[in-house]
Amino acid sequence: MAQPGDRPVLPGAGSAGPGPPASGPGDGGAAGQRQVPEPDVVNVSTQAYDREEPSTSYAADGVLLVVEAVSAESQVRDRETKPMTYAKAGIQHYRRIEPDGRRAVAYLDELDPATSTLGLAGIHRDRLTTSVPSPVDIDLTAVGQRRR
Repeated sequence: MAQPGDRPVLPGAGSAGPGPPASGPGDGGAAGQRQVPEPDVVNVSTQAYDREEPSTSYAADGVLLVVEAVSAESQVRDRETKPMTYAKAGIQHYRRIEPDGRRAVAYLDELDPATSTLGLAGIHRDRLTTSVPSPVDIDLTAVGQRRR
């Protein structure tokens, strides 16, 4: 199982910093047989990433964190369907980034071992700072802003 001390990898273009290169879009975490959701961001352990057979999906026990960027089209899936699917698979950390007018709000959910459900662990506006499952510091006021 992935441990918080494992060096995480964030899929996307280019590199995720030290460690193996990041994988491409469309990567998913396998939540069960014939069920591979495609999160917007999946953070996996180095062990899960560095495997002999490359694939665009990861076993749930190698997934450290799943992040969904919520839109009007994905709101029900990202708020209701996917959290249940991820919790059932044992994914420990789930983040939703949602628009709130011209700003972004981050909702942090963690798996409750007593109930095997994802529960709200925090709501962040302006700045998302957390150390679980790995250190993150994001200026939410800059999320979604157009560059000039």
